[in-house]
Amino acid sequence: MVNDAYLRIIGYTREEFEAGQVRWDEITPPESRAADEEGIRQVLAEGVSEPYEKEYVRKDGTRVPIVAALGKMPGTGEVAAFVLDISSLRAAQAELARSNEDLQQFAYAASHDLREPLRTVGTYTQLLFRRLGEARADAEVRQFVEFIEEGVGRMQALIEDLLAYAQVTHETDVELTPVRSESVLGTALENLKARMESEGATVTYGPLPEVQGRDIRLVALFQNLIGNALTYRREPARVHISAEPDRDGWRFAVVDNGIGIEREHHDRIFGVFKRLHGRKEYSGSGVGLAICRRIVEQHGGRIWVESEGAGKGSTFYFTLRAAVRGEEASASD
Repeated sequence: MVNDAYLRIIGYTREEFEAGQVRWDEITPPESRAADEEGIRQVLAEGVSEPYEKEYVRKDGTRVPIVAALGKMPGTGEVAAFVLDISSLRAAQAELARSNEDLQQFAYAASHDLREPLRTVGTYTQLLFRRLGEARADAEVRQFVEFIEEGVGRMQALIEDLLAYAQVTHETDVELTPVRSESVLGTALENLKARMESEGATVTYGPLPEVQGRDIRLVALFQNLIGNALTYRREPARVHISAEPDRDGWRFAVVDNGIGIEREHHDRIFGVFKRLHGRKEYSGSGVGLAICRRIVEQHGGRIWVESEGAGKGSTFYFTLRAAVRGEEASASD
């Protein structure tokens, strides 16, 4: 028994179906059969299957992607299949991927090309100020120069962050190898050393594990999270980093004593340019946490934040896979 929607998906008529001319092994390509078999196993054992994706081969030979789920009918025990054509969704996803690729390339090119004009603006502002002479420059002129320099500095920082985000986002196939997380954290702390000393910040950490990753990206991950704690605080930053076993490998925690984050903003802060405060309150471009999320996702992990609210600090969690040595990788293959 099938409805008209199912017949439209597979491209056969009801007469052909009822005459037995539609065979499962003909409309299901070899690579989709294991998914069907697992669905059947689940429905026989549990009465219902998890939704799964597969393809059908239509009568005209074309393929259609679907999502299917199986369930036993109450009373009769007969198995019913629920099928959803996701062709339009797949097409939309492909178009979105192309658009994202174009946007990444544009962001990279535009950011790269903006660097030189900004340097020119900054340089000639200083030259004009010197040509005018500090002694002859009144308070208003000095203020104008400061505004220009401040604007150029913010734009340069934003461009650098955009370039970093575009570079991270552009990478789709990142090769992961065993990495000592204490080592990459040490590099991040060395990069932040001058700022930490000037602001009286303290970063401590417990024993950290070896993980599966890419060292240059994990340095950026730790550096952005610690830098975030250095920025969003009202007293000298205190940061502690720890790790413990997790079902995904290792779960890291970056705990700070900063200004905290209200619950309604916990997801929002990981978006690009999602600032919660004005630039006069706290510096930053709103790109750092978006970079962190992208790096963690490339490593097959997840990242989230927990905070009790304003003034109570924040804990950023992220997961990374445990390191896999050559012998273990060969055994798993």
